Amino acid sequence: AFDPATSERRWRVVTSPLSSPSLAGGRVFVVERWPGEKIDRLVSRQLADGTLVWARPLAGARGPAPVLAGHLAVVHASEGVVAFEQATGEPVWTAPLQRTAAETQSATTLAAAMGSGTLVAVSGAKVHLLRIDDGTELWADAPVPHAKRVEGPAVVGRTLYLVVDGRAVRLDGADGR
Repeated sequence: AFDPATSERRWRVVTSPLSSPSLAGGRVFVVERWPGEKIDRLVSRQLADGTLVWARPLAGARGPAPVLAGHLAVVHASEGVVAFEQATGEPVWTAPLQRTAAETQSATTLAAAMGSGTLVAVSGAKVHLLRIDDGTELWADAPVPHAKRVEGPAVVGRTLYLVVDGRAVRLDGADGR
């Protein structure tokens, strides 16, 4: 990590970062792989010095940054959406929505809507609306008939923007229409 004011190195950890980072509460949250291992992990490190706070093994969560929503760090892994307590790394809930997007930083599959306490997750051709506190599915549907691929959710007010088969789509209101 580098000091943004001076560009001097603050700390260095020998690891392979596999996602973009998210920052909150003096910590950095990132998916990484440690030298000599074949296991990906969601980790929390102290931003000041890189000290490991906690790590949880997690398959297929590479790419986009973990979503930080309230006290949770949420990632979309190969077998589902998983929420962890930011402070301790303890699992809070899992929603069995397979990650179908590529494991690249540009293939975002989650977006938090903190005003409504919900999380948008895309899987295959469907959009799923989950309660952020416990992962309960509140709504799910295909945003466009016969869509093959949905990704890139972004929430602005009561509007959800998506990329559906390479085209931008806008959904207004809470009922998905």
